[in-house]
Amino acid sequence: MGGRIKQETKGDYSMVVSTNLGGDKTNWFVKKSVNNKLEKSGDKWLRTVNIVYKYENPDGEYAPFVKQFRDWVRVYAPIGSEFVSVDGSEDGTMTDQESNRVWYSAFVTAQPGDTKEVTFKYYIPSNLVGEKEYNLYLQKQAGVNGEKYTVSYGAKTVDVELVNFKEVTIRN
Repeated sequence: MGGRIKQETKGDYSMVVSTNLGGDKTNWFVKKSVNNKLEKSGDKWLRTVNIVYKYENPDGEYAPFVKQFRDWVRVYAPIGSEFVSVDGSEDGTMTDQESNRVWYSAFVTAQPGDTKEVTFKYYIPSNLVGEKEYNLYLQKQAGVNGEKYTVSYGAKTVDVELVNFKEVTIRN
């Protein structure tokens, strides 16, 4: 795929894209995990994407890289998704469309030793969820090593080490 945004998917879609604004390689020391949850909210499907950043404190030869981590993070979702909220952003949010997807953004900073969270909530189009089955296409950002993801739907949770892309299917 070469970093292109996947166009056709079966069901829901998500990609988390981070941009290290410092350009100083602090992202080498930040471990990121992404928790996805889908739940019914009235007659709509609410998707929650919680991103946890843990900035490990490097020492020795890596000590010169100890600086503030600054990330402009975007969550890509299917067209037709409806933004609800973002918590943990230090600068509000923006929303836009790109490559037949909608995205929501947040700005996060962290110092060595910090753990920070940012949580996005949005409704996805109801036609993306089956009666007893949920399909989610997770796309990994190009150039990023594997990251830990969880996907929850109903009473079931699936853990994923995202090293490329993953189609997750959960049946209730």
